[in-house]
Amino acid sequence: MCTANNLSNIPQPLYDRMDVIEVSGYTFNEKKYIFENYLKPKAIANAGLTDNNHYTITEKCVDKLINNYCREAGVRSLQRYINRIFSKVL
Repeated sequence: MCTANNLSNIPQPLYDRMDVIEVSGYTFNEKKYIFENYLKPKAIANAGLTDNNHYTITEKCVDKLINNYCREAGVRSLQRYINRIFSKVL
């Protein structure tokens, strides 16, 4: 078993012997939902901040972050960026 982000880099003899299973990632709207309901509160708590409703990131900023900086299938890099943002608040 192996994983690849780009199938064009796999040599043709190896590719011919593989069974390729494509797994889709989160959609843009799913990432926004995960950000708002899970990642943001967790990042605020990890930064030692209180009152979750007091700290906001604009919707435009979240959209740009997801579209331009966190384009992988999961939300791991989005979590890293959000943690970094809220750690700078203090």
